[in-house]
Formats: sequence, structure tokens, C-alpha cells
Amino acid sequence: MKSGHPNVVEDSVDFLKLLSIIVSFVKSAKRHLAIGSISGILLGLTWCIFSKPVYQSTMGGFSTNLSDSKVISLYEDLGKLFKQKDYDQLSILTSISVGTLKKVNDIEVKRTKLTTNIYEETEQKLGFEITAKVYDTNVLDSLEQGLKNYVENIPYVKLRLESAKSSLKFNIAKLDEEIKNMDTLKENVTDILNNKGSRNAPNLFLSDIGGLNQKLVEMYEKQKKYNEELAQIEDILIVRHFTKFKKKYSPKYSIFLPLGFLLGIFVSLVVYIYPIVNKFVQEA
Repeated sequence: MKSGHPNVVEDSVDFLKLLSIIVSFVKSAKRHLAIGSISGILLGLTWCIFSKPVYQSTMGGFSTNLSDSKVISLYEDLGKLFKQKDYDQLSILTSISVGTLKKVNDIEVKRTKLTTNIYEETEQKLGFEITAKVYDTNVLDSLEQGLKNYVENIPYVKLRLESAKSSLKFNIAKLDEEIKNMDTLKENVTDILNNKGSRNAPNLFLSDIGGLNQKLVEMYEKQKKYNEELAQIEDILIVRHFTKFKKKYSPKYSIFLPLGFLLGIFVSLVVYIYPIVNKFVQEA
């Protein structure tokens, strides 16, 4: 047991000696450390103030014709073009001007679950989420439309959309004709009732006019739904739009000020230690 005490005392002495050396070193280098830390903080502050601000926003949606994995793959390819700064190719694919595209820093896409409310039907659906980093939030509307154009201009998707539009237009035209015929029939029945007098009119006609009115209401509702579907028909359905946030995403004071401080400390230590080490090497 006693043999252990000298080691403990010796370790304590060594630690105190090391601590004393560190304190002495800090005291001797305090001027360099103070200048370095202040300079580093000022450097970080200057960077935050004068560097180009980056804003982040997210949109979410899904494709009605392509699988979510296919859409994500397509947008990942687009993200690679942003990283390569191939603005000419991006402009061709998205129909966005090169000047606008240069204000986009980057886009990232991932799979996510979205709550949709289409045609008054709410459901959970797998879709995509695109996070965009931009230098100017005013480009977000153009970017969102361009991202939709990118997928909807794919030949397969365009063909499916045109087919869906043609089908709806055919149904609307057919329904318009049925409504027209129903209106004509209603007018004929009404004329018969007016000529004979409602009191003397057969019950059959009275029941028919009520049924015709109900049928017309149903047909007009169906017509309205068809027209709404035609107006909204698109492949990329946006559930969550880009939001123009005023608070910048980067650079952040909480990151660059501490980084500047640490960098300043490091540089000041190098500046202070280098002459000492150099002198020691020369004397050796």
C-alpha cells in the first residue's frame, strides 16, 4: 500500500508542474492570443456580413404518372447539374433563364410521406421533398415551375397528360350534349304542362319534371368536377410550395464567429511558437 503513495505524489507534482508551464506559457503569449482571437472573431464577422447570403426553402409533391423513386432519380440528376454549374443544360431542361438559375446554389431531394387533399379526398402518399438553397428568394417561384416543367416535358409524361386531357375533354363534350338534350326535354315537358295547366296535368308529367331537375343538377355537378380536373391536370402535384424566408440559412454567426476565434488562436500560437522553435533548432 505504501509503495503506491510515491507514485501518486509524483503524478500530482507532474500535473502541477505541467499546469504551471501552461499558465506561464499563456501569460507570456497573452498578447498574441488576445490579438489572434480578436482578429479571428472580426474575420468571422466580416465573412458573415459581406459573403453572399444563402436562403433555404423546401417544396413537396408527387407525380401522378411516375413512381416516387423515378422522380427522385430525375431530380437527383438535376441536382448534379447544379453542382456542375451547367446552367445552359439546366435552362434547356427546366425552361428557366440562365440568369435565374445562377441565383440557385443547390437542390437536394429525398423521399417523404405527404398528406394530400386532391378533389376533396385526403390521403397519405409517398412523394418527394426538394430542398433548395438560393441566393435570392425571388427565384423560388420560377424554380418551382421549372422543376415541374422538367418532369412534365419528358415524352412519356407528356403523352400521358395529353391522353388524360383528351379523355376529359371528350367526357365534357359528351356531357354538354346530354345536358343540352336534357334541357330541351325539360322545356318540352314544361310547355306541355303550361298548355294543359298544372292542375289538369297528368301525375306522370309532374313526376317527370321533378326527376329531370334532379338529373340536371347531378349532370351540372359532374360537369363542374370534369372542368376542375381538366384545369388541374398535371403530372407534378405540389402539396407544399417553396416559402420565401427572410432569415438567411448561411453564413451563420453562431458558426463563423467561433470558427474565427479558434482560427485566430491557432494562428497566434503558430506565430508565437515558430520563432522559439526556430531558435532552438538553430542553437542545436
